[in-house]
Amino acid sequence: MKRPNKIAVLMGGPGEEREVSLKSGEAIKKALNDNGYDVSSIVMDTELAGLIDKLLSVDLVFL
Repeated sequence: MKRPNKIAVLMGGPGEEREVSLKSGEAIKKALNDNGYDVSSIVMDTELAGLIDKLLSVDLVFL
C-alpha cells in the first residue's frame, strides 16, 4: 500500500466526550507529525458545512 500524503484527524463532536476527543486527537496528530506525515485536523461541531470538501482534500482520515 502506498504511503498516504495527507492525513486528517477527525476529532471533537457535539457530545459529552468532546474534550476527550480533542485531546486524544491532538496526541494522534502529534504522533503522526513526528513520524513524518502531513497531518491536519478536522474538528467536528454542530455545523457540518464544508465537511465533505475537507474530507475529499486528504488521502486518509483517522477517526
